[in-house]
Amino acid sequence: MQASEQLGTEIMYTIRQLLDDREVAVAKRIRAQVYCFEKGWISTEELTRDTDGYWSESDLHDDQKCVHVGAFDGAGEMVGTLRIILPVSELPVEYHFGIRVPPRSAEVSRLAVHAGHRKGVAALGMYAWMIRYLLTEGYDFLYAIAERVMIRQLRLIGMNYEVIGDGRHLYQTFNYPTQLDVARARDAFAEKDKWRPFKLAAVLDHTDLEELVITPSGISVAGPSRRQGVRA
Repeated sequence: MQASEQLGTEIMYTIRQLLDDREVAVAKRIRAQVYCFEKGWISTEELTRDTDGYWSESDLHDDQKCVHVGAFDGAGEMVGTLRIILPVSELPVEYHFGIRVPPRSAEVSRLAVHAGHRKGVAALGMYAWMIRYLLTEGYDFLYAIAERVMIRQLRLIGMNYEVIGDGRHLYQTFNYPTQLDVARARDAFAEKDKWRPFKLAAVLDHTDLEELVITPSGISVAGPSRRQGVRA
């Protein structure tokens, strides 16, 4: 049964882990569009062309073990992405700020959402999927490198990052190393759920969640996607 049939309503977004290199390539195109051409955080000299000729953004941390997450609209088009960098080797926050992180730590980076979807719940859904993944896999802390304005925005949705060091100029702007206590994220999400129509805290309890499906009537969970491909 398809997710739309299970829920009986139109799908706004489906959030899931990217399944293959082709999907990751589409995510890197979105990153290039947002981080380089829209925000100017990365120069065109740092981009490459992928096998289909599109601009692509990647860095040395993509060579580590990453969980790439995508947000797909109702038509199956990928409209947003983020990556969870697992502690196979040095995390970006360690590399850029000289911070040593404890065991069972991961880092989120390269959140990128197409302009037409930034006022919706695509990013919020990806964060919920990510926290569920980290809880299920037994991670204690999540790190991020972020601007002050981004830290404030994340706290508004229940991602209560703490600044853990001095900031520095990075990615053409001033950024800070931050840390999130993963175990406390569920309570923070539940508190914010009082003020938003989409209730996220309950989703974090689904240890077998593979897809997070967002519809006008709320959020539910579903099995693996049956799409045969994605569109940039």
